[in-house]
Amino acid sequence: MTQQPLPAPAVQYGTAQYGTVVQPTEYKLENSGVKKCVAFQGNIGSFSHRAALYFAEKTFGEYETTLVACRSFDEVFEKIQTGKDFYGAIPLENSSMGSIDANYDLLWSRSAVITAEVFVPVQHNLISIPNAVLEDVREVYSHPAALDQCRKLFQKYPLMRPLPHWDTSASALLVKEKNDPKIAAIASGKACEAHGLTVLLPNIEDYTHNATRFGLITKAEYAAKHVPTPYKVSVALALPNEPGSLAAVLTNFARCGVNLTTCKSRPIPELPWHYRFFVDIEVTNEDQHKKIYAYRKEFQYDVRLLGLYPSGSLL
Repeated sequence: MTQQPLPAPAVQYGTAQYGTVVQPTEYKLENSGVKKCVAFQGNIGSFSHRAALYFAEKTFGEYETTLVACRSFDEVFEKIQTGKDFYGAIPLENSSMGSIDANYDLLWSRSAVITAEVFVPVQHNLISIPNAVLEDVREVYSHPAALDQCRKLFQKYPLMRPLPHWDTSASALLVKEKNDPKIAAIASGKACEAHGLTVLLPNIEDYTHNATRFGLITKAEYAAKHVPTPYKVSVALALPNEPGSLAAVLTNFARCGVNLTTCKSRPIPELPWHYRFFVDIEVTNEDQHKKIYAYRKEFQYDVRLLGLYPSGSLL
């Protein structure tokens, strides 16, 4: 699929409504009453699939929703760009491996905004066909991120060779199709069950409490106009390459009394050695909302609003 460059996101601080603090009993996106589609990268049984299911049930529970599996993050963003009433569930960061940089770059370059978030527990299992024996396994397939999160497994079993595949659940399907007891996959329990495989080793992730933060993204026109507190604001900042520019921004955020839950930099390819900063700001009350809104009016640098949404929780 050919990827064409897209215009800058329609939501910008200069033109978009920043948001109004309200206290509804339940948060819902604005719905047009038609069937919704939620795209995700991966296969049935993947962690992205679980996030998409959650968003579909929590956000569009009373509407008919179709989940659309995609092979890449680019495809998820393209579905949103070209489809009607399309949303996407994308991973933003992992508690043990950090940010998924590709999706931050896509949020900047594509017309999409974050409208909700959820934290999905990530428990990896070594799985294979029913007659497989742990000591005989020589090849282990999984998504590169999953392989990175299970490095201790390969240190303990040096004869196992990690092999990247495009998705954790698709890796389980690959093991099923190969039907070879020397081949295994790293995937979720749901993927194991879906493909009729067996767990050789459970919970093989390097760190307990491993979790991935997922965002629900869509076009700006479908995003909610009001959000309850506590909520988050996701922004991208393009600061001048001069001493103190980032420090000044962070100092002013501190004066507003808000908590920065994410602050990361990404290179600007067209401007070598210049960087764009992605920041998530947690706003817990109306006083903080008023202060940061006032600061926004005084901000002199290039700022883009990437999302305004309720703070998520762990599934």
